Amino acid sequence: MCFARQVDTNNILNLICLFFLVDTIEIYKQWIADGKKIPLEDIIELTTKLICDGVNGLAAK
Repeated sequence: MCFARQVDTNNILNLICLFFLVDTIEIYKQWIADGKKIPLEDIIELTTKLICDGVNGLAAK
């Protein structure tokens, strides 16, 4: 990671872990609220792609 100033790595790791946790839980909650109309396997694939590649990873190649 490249930061302009010295930062506490533990604080950065805490934020990264929180990001993954919140994103996955919120996607799961929305899937439930939408009536589970998309197969779980597709939700897992989509969530993994979003976490690993961000929204840019969804663009057609």
